[in-house]
Amino acid sequence: MTSKLKHAMVLNVNPRINMTEQYSVLHYEEDPLYGGLINDYANFVSREQTKVETFDDYDTTRAEHIAQEFDELFNQHGSGITVFMPEYYLMNPGIKAEGENLELKSAMIDEMSDLLWYGFDVANNHGLGIDDLVVRTLKDRTGRDVQAPRTFNDVQLRVMSSASHIEVNETLGVTSLVRDPSRVFSRFEQRLVRSLRNDKDGTSVPGVSGEEQIADLDVALGEFLVALTYIAVANFGVDLETLANYSVYKLRHRAAKGKTPGKILFDLYS
Repeated sequence: MTSKLKHAMVLNVNPRINMTEQYSVLHYEEDPLYGGLINDYANFVSREQTKVETFDDYDTTRAEHIAQEFDELFNQHGSGITVFMPEYYLMNPGIKAEGENLELKSAMIDEMSDLLWYGFDVANNHGLGIDDLVVRTLKDRTGRDVQAPRTFNDVQLRVMSSASHIEVNETLGVTSLVRDPSRVFSRFEQRLVRSLRNDKDGTSVPGVSGEEQIADLDVALGEFLVALTYIAVANFGVDLETLANYSVYKLRHRAAKGKTPGKILFDLYS
């Protein structure tokens, strides 16, 4: 089997980056993640996470991390939020050229890879299986039976076929993950953060309001991961296995060297 990673990611053609060295690290043929199994990735996160950080109050600290990464995803990169708007592609006819747009989206994908392993880490910490979370979330939303996923590709296929059924009530009516992905993802992120903190007034985390009711963690985390999957694939053209492999690379780098590796650009348009 050949890793999808080499097709989904390209290294920055910056002379400061040793392409040969980093490509070999990112190819992962020797890694247990090779093959794209979600349980292998969950096991990796469980092993490596404790080498990077430990918490006195896990849920509160992880809630703050998720809120921070989400804020960085939407706000740190200037006009990043516009990437989620349909008119973005009309306003930027040269979007496929490497440059500001590619750097912007690559930086946002970096944040998404952190959110992915945070989500898996929360599931591990609470004894929740990602396959069960995906099945329950999609079944509750669609009313249809959903086959349990084994691979990241399975997760993507199930989410993309059900995305139009992932809806939230808004003041002006109902919207869906397909129609307004940034809004739906934002609401699911707030619900997850508040649920982790058991935060009944919504005032203890900057940027998180009391709009979303707290929920059982399996519900909140399942919604969050489903929305993250849709946005990665539909808005950024990056598969989950690529996000997972990139987070593996970063976790290993942090554990070994105590710092985050240099910037990588993703080949979004090949």
